[in-house]
Amino acid sequence: MEDNELQKTPPKTPMARVWMVVAGTVVATALCAFLWHTTGMSDFRTKNERESQAVRDDIAKLTLYRDELKAKATGTPSMATGTISH
Repeated sequence: MEDNELQKTPPKTPMARVWMVVAGTVVATALCAFLWHTTGMSDFRTKNERESQAVRDDIAKLTLYRDELKAKATGTPSMATGTISH
């Protein structure tokens, strides 16, 4: 009796269902990868924008400081609108 049960083949699975599972897995993986990439790039862009703004602020301060030094060296009034505190 046991030999007869072991020789039985499992019921056949329709291939359409197998391919639907495969396609669903591919779509789910692609969606997760896209979301992961999008959020990662968003964080990267935000970080770069903050760094770029800090660099622009530093350039503005240095330009103002350069103009004040140039004005002191030539003895002409500074054309800069602000002052640099040391």
